[in-house]
Formats: sequence, structure tokens, C-alpha cells
Amino acid sequence: MLTETIDDILGHYFTQTTWSVFFGPSGYNNTTRYVNVGMNTYLLRVYETHNDEAKVKFEHEVLSKLNKFAKPYFQIPVPLFTLNGETTYVRTKDTNKIACVYTFIEGKNPLLQNESLLISYGQQVGHLVGLLKDTLIEQPCSYKPYYEIGEAYKHYSIDSVINWCTDPPSTFITIEDELKWIAEQFLNLQHSLSQLKSLPHQLIHGDINASNSLAESNRITAFLDFEFATYDLRAMEPAVCLAELFVDVKGIDMEKAKAFISGFSSVVTLSNAEIEAIPLLIQLRRLDVFVHFLNQYCEGVNNESILYEQIVKTASIKQTSDEDRNLISFWKNAQINETLGKNS
Repeated sequence: MLTETIDDILGHYFTQTTWSVFFGPSGYNNTTRYVNVGMNTYLLRVYETHNDEAKVKFEHEVLSKLNKFAKPYFQIPVPLFTLNGETTYVRTKDTNKIACVYTFIEGKNPLLQNESLLISYGQQVGHLVGLLKDTLIEQPCSYKPYYEIGEAYKHYSIDSVINWCTDPPSTFITIEDELKWIAEQFLNLQHSLSQLKSLPHQLIHGDINASNSLAESNRITAFLDFEFATYDLRAMEPAVCLAELFVDVKGIDMEKAKAFISGFSSVVTLSNAEIEAIPLLIQLRRLDVFVHFLNQYCEGVNNESILYEQIVKTASIKQTSDEDRNLISFWKNAQINETLGKNS
């Protein structure tokens, strides 16, 4: 990003005319810079995946309203208003992209390896679910629920994704087996999506993972990046977290799952139907991430190497029916034990 572009953006937010800009942790989807202004640090974001002001307005309303109640549990970034007080975002002069400035939160992205941190992770996700349930948003929601994956992306229906996977560009021929497996999962998924629509819905973050969380001393202290917040299944929130926990293993890591579920169940009680849907929702999350990056590849936002990486990650979670049953059984028992503990 050009220095002139950064200076122009920051000039909308600060009366000071001097600041220092530096690189820091950043995700795939947007351009991020860290900014020191006086004694304070802020985060500058330029949106790369869309140019839709309605999406930003929805995200910022979620953050502003959630911030009123989140402080006893965790921190979230808050968008700054421009100097004229009229809006929380501006347009870049050179590319007309949407840009905004957020408050900066101290902390490090957690590794999510030890039990105490995973329990805290589950508890804090549970608190987030509870707070978002009661958060009412006036702005229209732009993102569809995960189970509408076939309608959510501009270039790809489920059928066209299956066709792409069975006949990919030559660049991806080395992972042909992974793509065939993904195509099979989409075929199976088509027959299961309708059963999800009757489960409880609410506002969710929709993209919680280690890179969107901060921790200090074995405790999750913040959640970041609410860009994909939407109205969806309540059970989708913990399912997304579990899907990301299992990304580097060939199936379900039950030790990690048990710690997370123990923490989550101490705060939120899911119905049996929701718990039984969790394995399907884990798979749905990974398939949705794949389609997200496939769509971006098609639009020229991301290159082949990023899509290649996502294909390998998607195919890494090959859950067995035994693993699914064990996960469901442990979750139900954890909730029973939590209820018994509270009543004793």
C-alpha cells in the first residue's frame, strides 16, 4: 500500500499529522497495517475481498453493540469514527476501496495446544454465543448461513464446484485425489443440508479461529475480525472452532475436542439435535472455506498457491463414523455432567 494512500486514510481519523506505520500479523482476506499515533496504537484495514459498504456497516454495528457487553469476558476491536463523526469508513483515493481504523488490542494469537487454554477458548466462545444471541442489529445482513453454501458465492453453485473438482486446471493435477475427495463430500452434503434449517438460529461471528483470537497467560482475551458475522445456526459457531482445531490432523483430535467442549458446555447448552449435527457442520465449514478461496481465485484476488494450500487443508479432515459418534457422545455427556454439577 502506498504511503500517500495510508496518509490520506489516516487524515480522516486523526488531527495529528505525524504517525508511524508498521507491519504485523495479518490474514489472507484484507490489507492490514498497524499505526502508532501519539501514545496509542491502531489497526488500519483496507478491504480486499469486497467493496460493499452494507457489509461493513453490518460488521461495525455488531462490534459497536457487542462492545457494550463484552468487556467482563473479552475484548473486541472497535471501529473509529472519522473526524466529522459521520461514518466509520472511508474510500481510498487511488483504488476506491473501503478502509477503516480500529482500536488495537494487546495479545498474541494462541497456539491452542494445552488443555487450560483450550478450555478457556471454549468458555469464551460460549460467552460470545450468549452475547450475540441478545444483540439486535438494524442493518441488513449480507452473508448467507453456511448451509446455503450453494447460493452464497458469485461464481460457484455446488454443481459447478463438483465439476471444477473433477476436472481442475492442470496446475492442480498433483492434488487430483484431494479434489476428487472434496467433490464426493459435496455430493454427500447436498442430501443433508435441508435437515439443518430447523435448528436454532442466531447472530454468530462465523469465523473464529486462532488467527482471530488473542490470548494472555492461558486465557483467551479477545476475538477479532467480525467481517463474516451473520445470522446462522447457533451450533455453527463451535463447529467452526473445532474445524479449525482439526486442520493439521487426519480426522478429529479428541483430546483438543474434549477440552474445548468442556469449556463451551460450561456456558452454553445445545440441544441433542444440534450436537448430532456438529460433525456435519465441521465438514460444512471446511468445504465453505474451500469455496471461498476458489471464488477468490476465480476473481483474481488470490493466487494458485493460496488455493492449493486450502485444498490440502480441506481434504485433511477425513472424519470417520467412529470419530463422529465419539464426539457426539462426549458432548452429550459433558452437558449432562455440567447440569448435574450445577444442580448438586
